[in-house]
This record gives sequence, C-alpha cells and structure tokens, in this order.
Amino acid sequence: MEHLNWSARMRIIMAIAHCLQYMHHDLNPPVAHSNLNSHNIFLTDDYAATMAEISFLPQDSSKSKSSGDNESAHSTLPPLADVKTNVYCFGILLLEIISGKLQYLEEQGSLEKLAAEYLNDKRSIGYLIDPTLKSFKNNELDLICEIIQECIQPDPRQRPKMKDITSKLREMIAISPDQATLRLSLLWWAELKILSVEAT
Repeated sequence: MEHLNWSARMRIIMAIAHCLQYMHHDLNPPVAHSNLNSHNIFLTDDYAATMAEISFLPQDSSKSKSSGDNESAHSTLPPLADVKTNVYCFGILLLEIISGKLQYLEEQGSLEKLAAEYLNDKRSIGYLIDPTLKSFKNNELDLICEIIQECIQPDPRQRPKMKDITSKLREMIAISPDQATLRLSLLWWAELKILSVEAT
C-alpha cells in the first residue's frame, strides 16, 4: 500500500466532509449514504477522495436498500442509514484515517473501543496516530479527536450536523471543496442532483 502523509490524509478528510455536507444539506430532500465506510472511499491518482455506492437512500426513505455487501458482524449501526448514522460513520472514518487501522480486526478488536481510552486524555492521543507517519500537526489532531468524540456519541440526537463539522474543520484545515475533490468528477454531483429531483 502507498503511504499517505498527514497532508494527504487531511485532504481526504475534507473531501468526505464536503461531500457529506452537500448530500445532507444542499440536496432536497437530504440524501444519506447507505453504506458509508472505508471500503466505499476511493482515491484518485492525486489522492482526491471520491465516494462510491450502488444506491443512495433519500433521508425520508421508508425501505432499506442493500449495497450488495454483507454488513460486518461487528457493526453497531442500524440497518437503515440516515444522516445521523452517516455522522457516526464519518467519525469512524476519521479514526481509521489518523490511526491507519481498520474499524475491526481480530487481533485488535473494535477500533472505537481501542480509541476510547485515548480520546479523553490529550496526553495519550499520540498513541492513536499511525506510527508510519513521520510528522503531523498537533492542533489538527486535537480538533479531529474532538470531532470524533462528537460524531460517535451513542445518542444520535447529540451528534453534530455535517455542515457544523465541515465548518469547524475548515477553520483549522484550509482546504476548499475544489482543492479537496476531483474537479473533473462533475458527473457524480450531477447524478446526485438527479436523484434529489427524482426523490421529490
């Protein structure tokens, strides 16, 4: 696997955040990604992150649609994703990106449980970092850990909105949507707009 430095990982985080904000707040009705996880995040040659999925679920959809993959036996997510579930999944993605670990491995168990002991103690946060990273920015790491804690709140009502998360990230990580995403991928945005119209 190709090594990603801290800047590349921040660009990936911002791209996912901007995409989710667009889906949750700019589309009418809002659209939730039905299976948001690291397996559905793809990188271009220049490390722009794109989100892939067989089906997108409108926020007010009453039926669950399968993405074709069996959900992990260790997943704690409800079968029908909504915007609050997306926020939770975004928190897990942040954990994976900064730690270089998958959400669940037999030898480590759940990444959420592994990280819980470090997130509440700033002196221990460094233990979460991927050891292959040669450098990282402490202020950005502190912010990301704060956002992770907010996103993975057990009570969905306590989780923040993606527009608030993106705004908080942009205050520290100055990466615009154009800088974060593949500028040639206009078709993806057009398809989301079509889905939004069809859902109304």
